[in-house]
Amino acid sequence: LVLLIALILTGRSPDFAALPLTTIAGEHVEVDMLYGLSPAPARRAMRLLGALVSAAALWVIAWRLAVHAQRLAVDGTMTNALSLPLAPLGWLAAGAAATSGALALLRMIAGNGRGSAG
Repeated sequence: LVLLIALILTGRSPDFAALPLTTIAGEHVEVDMLYGLSPAPARRAMRLLGALVSAAALWVIAWRLAVHAQRLAVDGTMTNALSLPLAPLGWLAAGAAATSGALALLRMIAGNGRGSAG
């Protein structure tokens, strides 16, 4: 928490902290060249596949961030200027990625994905 506050005060915002908000709002960059031209069953399949691929990618990122955060904790890695531990920031990033993976699936299940009416 102290590291997060220090980053915000120095103007270095941790972008990964907004990842779950971006996911739940459905504001990720999407390429939809075929989506609008496809029939409703194909659009539903595309949403399902997109949610599964997104969740899997985010969970792999979360896993790798957690491994790295653990390594930072074991090594006792600190920031240069303030001597704050870096591991909590890694755990926060891993948690944000894991949460985003779950939210990607929940949006699809709840029908809040783009074009869910079609």
